[in-house]
Amino acid sequence: MIFGWKIIQGGIPVASILAIRGISVDLVCCFSRRKQETVDHLFRDCDFVAPLWVRSSFHFNSQGLLHRPFLQWFSVMVSLLAAAKDWENLVQFFSLLWAIWLSRNNVRFRQQIVSPDDVLLIASQWKVRGMQAQDSHLSSSNLGPSPRPASLGFAATLAGDPTSGFDICLISDGSWSSSDNSAGAGWVFRDCDSPLIRGGGARASLSSSALQSKLQACFWGLRSAFSRGFCRILIYSDCEPLCLMLTHQ
Repeated sequence: MIFGWKIIQGGIPVASILAIRGISVDLVCCFSRRKQETVDHLFRDCDFVAPLWVRSSFHFNSQGLLHRPFLQWFSVMVSLLAAAKDWENLVQFFSLLWAIWLSRNNVRFRQQIVSPDDVLLIASQWKVRGMQAQDSHLSSSNLGPSPRPASLGFAATLAGDPTSGFDICLISDGSWSSSDNSAGAGWVFRDCDSPLIRGGGARASLSSSALQSKLQACFWGLRSAFSRGFCRILIYSDCEPLCLMLTHQ
């Protein structure tokens, strides 16, 4: 899902995006060797890739979506599958996108020879992993409340009475690249006494350090929690400097 979010946000480093950022790269698609490698071309319109969608179970042409702009096509496909609760095909959809990206990298950086069957095989393998992960999540959700960690490396109350309970659990994290100061932040809301996920979000940004990216993730997560009406929030973080800063220690 994060990969799909990065596609929508223009965060996949295809050749055209790297060129805009001033990085010298071969702009030609490594599959067709004819057109420029853009997100649209690589994941849907390439002569090598388009038959992969035809061979899939998404009825790529029959839905009349072929000539829509790529991001609109992407959004409609995800929306249709999610609305139908067709989780198997939704996992397959993202698995094929991921397989295309992995195969592209193998061709560009490892000079591998890749066939359409190779891409579909990778997609099927990732689909199996995705379905196993989903089955594991559904099984764990039926196990009752998940236990709290037996011991915490760091724990503190920022405000209020900790014995009064919490509305929600916030888990956040950030990532940072020192090469261009690009950063990503993500957060999820979980019930405090069960593995049920109540929502979440993600953002791309610029940061000056890895610590700042983690602070941004926590800040945006808290702001999102407050906007949802949550006031008593249990924060989980594996970043001790962040915890010390929050408690002014």
